[in-house]
Amino acid sequence: MEIRYRFVANGGLSIEQVVQLGSGANDLATEAYPQWVQLDYRQCHHCTLTPKQTPWCPVARNIFHAVTDCAQLASYDALELEVQTPQRTYNAATTAQKALCSFFGLVIGTSDCPHTAFFKPMAQFHLPLSTKEESIFRVAGTYFISEYFRGSDHFNIDRLLAVYANLQTVNEHIAKRIGDIPGGDASRNAVVLLHMLSCVLPLSLKDDLKELERYFN
Repeated sequence: MEIRYRFVANGGLSIEQVVQLGSGANDLATEAYPQWVQLDYRQCHHCTLTPKQTPWCPVARNIFHAVTDCAQLASYDALELEVQTPQRTYNAATTAQKALCSFFGLVIGTSDCPHTAFFKPMAQFHLPLSTKEESIFRVAGTYFISEYFRGSDHFNIDRLLAVYANLQTVNEHIAKRIGDIPGGDASRNAVVLLHMLSCVLPLSLKDDLKELERYFN
């Protein structure tokens, strides 16, 4: 399955990023990367990987090309976003940081980082530029489906809160990695937006789920 993001900024600048979903689809292990992509560069304190076995941070590796190609973009640069999936095409007028936030949410979730594995099924049903309510619905649905397949008969949100606690650390360290790169700030602030969502969502999750209850009555 292929998802194609196209960023078209003022002045005619057009940047395209393609994500292949599936086992090994985005395996770039043989490619050479700069220092900020190395696993032990600002490595997350809860990382379970080792540089000997995994020389490159899986998350940094997945966002590398987009960060490099979009280095000239500032956070609030206006652009047209087009996202093509096998089922449909999305078009929206937005800002560079919001467009990249949506893209990073997809490719971070499909990385081989152990702390983002929960989000891989969501990538198959990717919704670009999703609202907070849409995100809550998709996250909760994914979580409770995963609990069902785990054979759990206790449908609480404890494991989901742990997933987001780990994700906060990942986003924080990725933002630091990107912060060391010269150029526009769109990529860094896109990750900051993701980090803010990962912090806010667990705090309000129970209330947000309560808000969704009206759709089931």
